[in-house]
Amino acid sequence: MSDETKLTPQSTYGMTKAVGELMVNDYTRKGWVDGRTGRLPTVIVRPGNKNGASTGCFSAVVRELLMGHDYVIPYDPRQTHPVISTRRTIKGLLALAEVEGESLGGDRSVNLPALQTTMEELLFHTRQIAQGRGIPMGEVSVKIDPWVSGIVGRFPQVMRSPRAETLGLPRDGSVEAVIEDYVDEFLDDEMKDDYPLFSI
Repeated sequence: MSDETKLTPQSTYGMTKAVGELMVNDYTRKGWVDGRTGRLPTVIVRPGNKNGASTGCFSAVVRELLMGHDYVIPYDPRQTHPVISTRRTIKGLLALAEVEGESLGGDRSVNLPALQTTMEELLFHTRQIAQGRGIPMGEVSVKIDPWVSGIVGRFPQVMRSPRAETLGLPRDGSVEAVIEDYVDEFLDDEMKDDYPLFSI
């Protein structure tokens, strides 16, 4: 999927996102706002409690195991999926807000840069980091959940962001660095309180 991919949402959730993009474009055209729309890959590693989001497994495979909890991977661990870190999400949206409107033209929607990864790769780097830092990990197993696979399996496996690159929006360096950032920023607090009272 690239910035120019035609939007053909297969859910009400996706349809509302498409409508939101068109409204931002139209309101900008009318001069009511100077709008921007950032299209996000799956944001990882999200701190907080587990949730029912179909893509939550991409955070949970890191977060739960580093918390010492066992985790069952519900999705083909070898299938590619686009992700972005929490830090780059925030920095990317702030940078997009500061872009001159003239450089965006009439289409105000921009894909934020993604890393293409797999659950298998996330698990590998999680284990490496846990061993290097002496963090005891939970046990992991794989049991494909047809509901999760049916939804996430239809998502684009690769997300391109040529407009973001032209605009100089920040990108993550590596999957390993994303997990390291999570450990540095969130893990100590989560382990101390088991789980925080918030969820991002």
